[in-house]
Amino acid sequence: SEAGEASARRGARRAMEEVPTRASAGKTARAFVGVDHDATAIEFAHAALGTDVVAVRQDLEKDRDHATRDATARFVWDGAAPMATWLCENATTRVRGKRVVELGAGPGLPGIVAAKLGAREVVLTDLASELELLRANAALNGLEVRDDDDDDDGDGDGDGARKE
Repeated sequence: SEAGEASARRGARRAMEEVPTRASAGKTARAFVGVDHDATAIEFAHAALGTDVVAVRQDLEKDRDHATRDATARFVWDGAAPMATWLCENATTRVRGKRVVELGAGPGLPGIVAAKLGAREVVLTDLASELELLRANAALNGLEVRDDDDDDDGDGDGDGARKE
């Protein structure tokens, strides 16, 4: 619901801390580090996105399915925001009109940013058990979600082996 989406965005704590970094050729750049893994949602904004703010939820249910779930896909990693920043700063040559893939996307922040920047197609991948969060985050940001399941077994991975 729109109210739930707005609540998730409002509920996001200050999730990232801006710190200066030194880039090549003596240029000073900014990166974001220190993602708050206790925040329900993370927001990312950049001038290249205009007024769009990309918001992704994190999975805070740490104990749910702990034996079968890979915890690395539940949270936005500290490197996701610098990667999204790089995509924004290089959108015209590296993103717009291109096909982009994010392997092990977790909540999908860089891939969703790439889609918002005008990538022709974005493929976000992760373990089959983690795709629910990824799908929800894509939908939260107004993106069309398409599952490619070329083996028609219904699990979305295309490998012909049904996951139970």
